[in-house]
Amino acid sequence: MKTVPQEKSEKPPVPGCSAPENSWTGTYSDNDSPQLEIIILEAATIFEGSETVYRYDLPAQGIIDRWALSAVIEQAQQLLPTWPSATVSISAPADMYDLVAQMFMAKGVHICASQPEKSTHSGQSLSGLNKQVSRKIPQFPEEKMRLTQWFHPFYLVIFIVVLGVCVLSWWTISTTKPGLVARGSTSSSLSHDEQLAHSGAVASPSVTTAFDTHVPNIKQEQSETILESQRLSFEGISVELPSGYELIRRVETPRVITAYGRDPELRILMAIDSTKAAPAEAVYQEIEKQISEDPQLIVTHALELDHDARIVTYKEITPDGSAVLWASWVEGEDLFSVGCHTKTEATFAQRAACRAAANSLMRG
Repeated sequence: MKTVPQEKSEKPPVPGCSAPENSWTGTYSDNDSPQLEIIILEAATIFEGSETVYRYDLPAQGIIDRWALSAVIEQAQQLLPTWPSATVSISAPADMYDLVAQMFMAKGVHICASQPEKSTHSGQSLSGLNKQVSRKIPQFPEEKMRLTQWFHPFYLVIFIVVLGVCVLSWWTISTTKPGLVARGSTSSSLSHDEQLAHSGAVASPSVTTAFDTHVPNIKQEQSETILESQRLSFEGISVELPSGYELIRRVETPRVITAYGRDPELRILMAIDSTKAAPAEAVYQEIEKQISEDPQLIVTHALELDHDARIVTYKEITPDGSAVLWASWVEGEDLFSVGCHTKTEATFAQRAACRAAANSLMRG
């Protein structure tokens, strides 16, 4: 992070970020990774940085009514040791984005607009929960790949027939302000508080969702109790999850939808990729090849599913000590992937929630 007076700096802002408008201070990042990401949901505001903090006392309505704005600033200040010389990313609906961004900019904080940037597929560092873990499923290259780096018979086939689909999915999420969160929908029988499916812009074809060392304290029964299920739908997918879950498409995770619930130690990652003309057997072979060649991946049967299709299940041990149980399968011309990411070994309730998602995931 380089801090310079804005009026004297000749360095252009990071693509996708906006510099503070006030003249007395300014910061520019040497890269596009914010130190803190703020996600504003209907029921809570999530702060993801060196720690993860869930503020259920700061709902979206509090931002709209402005009574929660000062508390958002105070919480961010506590999580940013270099305040106000810091870069913050904001994911929020349009009517809240400007309110929050202007408050931070008035304090001299650099605001990253959360625009999707092209990935080099090299495991780039990401912010908050997205620092260390790369999603260990076959990934499709973008643009004109360096075939010397990516060459494999599977990728050669996929590249020809799926390139256009993948590029479209990475960049065609929304024409609204970068970093906004678009509402999803639940079934009509759900209450207003349960209708909390959200989506934001996408960025790269890698999913990276590492847990940091701090997890908010919650009552034990919240993480161990399986609640009544609800069906959530948006962005062309439909999934059934325990009541209280929200769906978010994070700016760092293209094509992938992350499910957040009352358990702060669980993330459910979901993706549906079109294989087009690629044979199902070629897809399975590539998955198995990756598992056999990557020391972080271990074959496991801890996430058995109720599917007629052949299921490949494996476990990823991440650098931060958290774990991801992955299940991948081919159905028709689609590759389905579900990851159960937990801070420690998955509990019965956590596996049940992930299994419910995998068994019900579909296009819709």
